Amino acid sequence: MNAIILFSYANLHSIDDIEPFYHHIFHGNVKEDSVARGRHMYESVGTCDPLASNTRRIGEALVRRLKASTGEPWAFYIGNKHIAPFISDAIQACLKDGAKRIVTLGLTPFASRTGTEVYEREVVQVLEEQGDLHIPVKHIPPFYSNEMVVDVLSKRLNDAINWLPESVRDQAEVIFTAHSMPGRPEAHQVFIDQYTRLAQRLIETTEMSSYHLAYRSQGAHPQIWLEPNVLDVIKRIGENNGQAVVICELLSVIANAEAIRELGEDSKHLANQLGMDFVQTEYLNDSDDFMQALFHHVFHEVSRDKRAL
Repeated sequence: MNAIILFSYANLHSIDDIEPFYHHIFHGNVKEDSVARGRHMYESVGTCDPLASNTRRIGEALVRRLKASTGEPWAFYIGNKHIAPFISDAIQACLKDGAKRIVTLGLTPFASRTGTEVYEREVVQVLEEQGDLHIPVKHIPPFYSNEMVVDVLSKRLNDAINWLPESVRDQAEVIFTAHSMPGRPEAHQVFIDQYTRLAQRLIETTEMSSYHLAYRSQGAHPQIWLEPNVLDVIKRIGENNGQAVVICELLSVIANAEAIRELGEDSKHLANQLGMDFVQTEYLNDSDDFMQALFHHVFHEVSRDKRAL
């Protein structure tokens, strides 16, 4: 059996998961008001955690396509960073189920020091501790440059631009966003380069001539975080008599409570407060076109790896 492990920051399956989730993030040093704010944020979405439900459906979609294309058995597992099942749990489940090969996949377009790279190292570490290094492991590379994925994102971006009133469409400012990361830019150069390349590639598929790169979810000072903040960018555009903003989130291509609040609520509220029209691109989630693109990305890498054996 072939196993594919999908990496995730956290998949919450119940409102009761919020407290252990926050305690894990802050190593047990979390204040009760922080947990309360987190609970309010998740409750405000009005549905179960979209990151959890979409991740599960993405796994099902990929396995269905991989089985049909390879003629081999496949199963998917989810390895979270901050709540069970953790990556170590996913590995244990793979081994228990008799996996002969493990493929890993991050569900964000970019590689990052604090994201996918950490998860990949943990997979190798857990296998070392289990003494199961004989099991082949294939880490699927990030998909920021995959042309099929770029095409899907381009359609979402152009749909959003075209949604604006024609009277302001030509004056709209596109803002690409991503979750910020702690540290100076030079510590995240690979991530920033991939982020910039994807943004440039996408803007070339539109009739827009310029764009902004911004970040959200910066932590507290004095810790340094990647900037500028998306709200600061929106404010500058408004102060320069901007007419409309188009937000395109590129790191979290799957909807999650934090992005929904920061972009769909906070950013929208500020833009409207400044008298500007606002539109956000749709999340890719488990849409059919994204599943096809992601499958082809995975299948290409898996097939290439097999030919090299």
